[in-house]
Amino acid sequence: MPADDSADALAAAVRQASSLYYRLVLVAGASGAGKTAALHSIGERTGAAVVNTSLELSRRMLAQRLRLEWLEATAGLALAGQDKEASESALNEMLADKLSVNSCAVRGSRHKTVTILRKIWLDVPFPLETLRDEGLRMHSGLDAKHRHALHWGMTLAVYPFWGVVAVQVGRLLRLQGSTAAAQVQRRVRESHGERQTVSRATARVLRSFIDWEALRDTDSQGVYAPAEQRRIVDAEVAAWLAEAVLRTQPSGAIGLNALLRHPSLFPYRLPHLAASQLAAHSPRLEAVRQGLDEDVLMLRTESTFADGHGPWGTERG
Repeated sequence: MPADDSADALAAAVRQASSLYYRLVLVAGASGAGKTAALHSIGERTGAAVVNTSLELSRRMLAQRLRLEWLEATAGLALAGQDKEASESALNEMLADKLSVNSCAVRGSRHKTVTILRKIWLDVPFPLETLRDEGLRMHSGLDAKHRHALHWGMTLAVYPFWGVVAVQVGRLLRLQGSTAAAQVQRRVRESHGERQTVSRATARVLRSFIDWEALRDTDSQGVYAPAEQRRIVDAEVAAWLAEAVLRTQPSGAIGLNALLRHPSLFPYRLPHLAASQLAAHSPRLEAVRQGLDEDVLMLRTESTFADGHGPWGTERG
C-alpha cells in the first residue's frame, strides 16, 4: 500500500478509536512496509509528537554499568562547583583508561556513562535538585558506608529502573536468601516487556550492585548472595534515604513499616525511628497517622495539610 494510502487508513482508524473506551490503534506490517512513515505523516497532519518508545525506554534505564568510585568523583566535582565543560573534561579524563579503546562503540559508552554520572549529581532533574543539594551538604562529613547510601539514593531517585531491579533483588533475598540473575531478569521483563533493552539494562544494574558490594558472587554462576548490610545510624541520612524512596512512589507516600523494610534498600539496615522523627530531619517530609496505628511518611506539598488534616481523613503527626 502506498505511504499516503497507509497514512489515510491510519488517520481514519485514529478518528474511529477516539470515540472508543480503549483508544488504541495497532499498526502491523512487515519491515519496510511504511509503518514509521505513516506515523510521521499522521504526526505532521495533527501536530502530535511521534514517540519512539524503545528509545525513550532506553533513556530512562541505565545504559551503562556504574562503579561507585565514579559517582564519588562526580559528587566531588559538584562540591567543587565545576562548570559543565570542566566537569565533562574531568569525567572523560577519569574514564579514558577504563572505557576508551580504538572503537567508536566504546567511545559511545564513555559518552553515555558521563551523561549518566552528570545526571545523578550535576544535571539532576529539577524536582530532585533539593534532594541533591542536601546529599552534597552531608557528603563531606560522612563515612564511606553513609556516602554509599547517598550515591544509592540519588541513583534510585534519578533512574527509577535502578529501583525496579533493586526491588526484585530485595524481594528474592528476603524470600530465599539469594537471588539468580535469571529470576530477576524474568520478573523485570514481566513488568517492562520482552525487550533486549530491558535485559541488557537489568544485567548492567546487577553487575553494578556487585561492584558496589551490595551483592556478591557465589560459586554458582549467575547466583548472587547478599553482602553484609550497611547499618545507617545517622538519622538525617535515614530521612534523606526515605525521601529518595518516596520520590519513586507514584503516591508520594508510604507506610513506615514498609519504608523501613523497603526491598529497594536491601543493602542497608535503617534505624527504627518513628515517622515523626524522620520528618523532623527534612522540611519536605510529613508524618501522618492513618487509622489507629499506621504511621505514614509522605512528601510535603504546598497544599498538603492546609486545613490541618492529610489525605484519607488522617491527622498530622
